Amino acid sequence: MRKMKDSDIEWIGEIPEEWRLIRLRFLCDIMTGNKDTVDNEPDGLYPFYVRSPIVERINSYSYDGEAILIAGDGVGAGKVFHYVNAKFEYHQRVYNLHNFKQIKGKFLYYYLKENFYKEIERGSAKNTVDSIRLHMLQNYIVPCPIDSNEQLRIITYLDNKCEEINSVITAKEITNEKLKEYRQSIIYETVTKGLDKNAPMKDSGIGWIGEIPETWVLKKLKFIGESIIGITYSPDDITDSEGLLVLRSSNVQNGKMSYEDNVYVSKLINEKLLVKKNDILICSRNGSKGLIGKCALIDEKSVNSTFGAFMTIFRSEANRFIYYVFNSPIFSYHIGTFLTTTVNQLTINNLNNIVIPIPTKLGEQKQIADYLDKKCAEIDKVITANEKTIEKLKEYRQSIIYEAVTGKTEIV
Repeated sequence: MRKMKDSDIEWIGEIPEEWRLIRLRFLCDIMTGNKDTVDNEPDGLYPFYVRSPIVERINSYSYDGEAILIAGDGVGAGKVFHYVNAKFEYHQRVYNLHNFKQIKGKFLYYYLKENFYKEIERGSAKNTVDSIRLHMLQNYIVPCPIDSNEQLRIITYLDNKCEEINSVITAKEITNEKLKEYRQSIIYETVTKGLDKNAPMKDSGIGWIGEIPETWVLKKLKFIGESIIGITYSPDDITDSEGLLVLRSSNVQNGKMSYEDNVYVSKLINEKLLVKKNDILICSRNGSKGLIGKCALIDEKSVNSTFGAFMTIFRSEANRFIYYVFNSPIFSYHIGTFLTTTVNQLTINNLNNIVIPIPTKLGEQKQIADYLDKKCAEIDKVITANEKTIEKLKEYRQSIIYEAVTGKTEIV
């Protein structure tokens, strides 16, 4: 069993006795790029590393060789890492670690990717780190095996282990995407064709919908229910959790109500603006176009809350059925026709004039909603189980990397 010594770094603990603690400035050179995100060219010849995990393209390169790239600010600060050994371009707020001395670039990549943000976070007075300064990088301490062969053994071990884990994670992610597509197809088929496969059909008159059951009708939403815009409030109205909950975009996650990011106000509210069970809460305005139209059915927990001005409530007796229409290509198709490069909202007028196929009988609407509740719950159960497995695999991968790059696992 190898001899260990205290690293004097609390969260690292012990490291092998023969390893050294070396500041990053003695292990590599560090510089930043000179490009901005707007310089990207979608069909460019070379990878362009910006401050997000997504790698852009560009037609120029400023570096050719082995490097570790770290996002220097924004939401990816200290979290986004890339290892590359090729020609590339990089953003003016992306750090390029290169010209490695005493340490293999891939070993340092594994160490930084797993440990850098944790230490920076511990040394920060804030809960989040939005900017990584050069001196923070230069003075960052790295436990370093002196034997380059040991570094190579660790790199090989981690390459193999991470590849195994990543392949399982990818398979689970692909399965989940297929399950989501399957769920989408079931919803669409059911809200346009119904449950009775032998029911007489008629042409809907809408090419991309095709036939609908003979007893169904096409109706604009304004003839089915009511669309209501939420309240405006000022910072002075915001209070603690004893106030009235204001439902916002963050309260809608994956088609369900979520309560992890709440805002409360102390303000007189018109009774009409208090939500009721089975109201549909819709994100109608947002800086991110992709969030427009996301929605959830109001549950018991949300009843008698209110909702913000960037949200809309649709209220009708048919909402359990219409909720599934809103989660089908019918709704996304209509939203796509309203949104432009300058308009990022679903207006009341646009929402009211959306045409949907709908059963004339409430009993049939309920039957369809009950069926889809059950089918979607079955699919979501498998998706959730896969997501939990993915999280456990990521935690396992992190623990393997941590144990290896701090010498707690001896690789022979």
